[in-house]
Amino acid sequence: MKYFKKTSYLILLIALSFLVGCTSDDDSNPSNPRGSQLEFAGDPHTYNFTITGGEIAGDYIGEIENDLTVTELLLANYSAYMQFGNEKDISLNIFKENLIIGGSFNYANGTIGSLDNNASNLSFQFEPSAIRYNSVSGSMQLSEVDFTDSLGINTAYTGLAAYEISFNGTFINALNGSEVQIEGPIKVNFPENVEQY
Repeated sequence: MKYFKKTSYLILLIALSFLVGCTSDDDSNPSNPRGSQLEFAGDPHTYNFTITGGEIAGDYIGEIENDLTVTELLLANYSAYMQFGNEKDISLNIFKENLIIGGSFNYANGTIGSLDNNASNLSFQFEPSAIRYNSVSGSMQLSEVDFTDSLGINTAYTGLAAYEISFNGTFINALNGSEVQIEGPIKVNFPENVEQY
């Protein structure tokens, strides 16, 4: 009888442990871990920057639809990277009808280069005015950085990138050479169904 009680108690303890271990919890979903940029996949890209000086000075706040297009050699409306040893070259190209934001960033040892060198640059093109501002100096910081390991059929890039970039720099108008200051954050998200890439 003593053996039966111990065995019954042990079986009950194992059953309770199993039930507690299998309870539902949104944070336990491995495809959407807390703190990962995957939780924002499909959300629009956002921007909130200020231009000081020039013809179109002001605050620019908005969203850009997260509509990635992938072909074998071309990407559109994306941020992706190429791996070179321990460094990643991140490319940015997001756009909507009246604004194109582009850039290239050298990401090494958890940081990106400043806007003072050829390794990192940022540009803004406004339509229909065709005003394009290209970075010439300044600082940039990446936070909330996340990468995928592949990009499906695309052979030009290693994977996709999601991050928030904060910048403050001097930009030059490509049409007339005048300088302006632009600062603010840009949030770039993974596309919806990023797991398929």
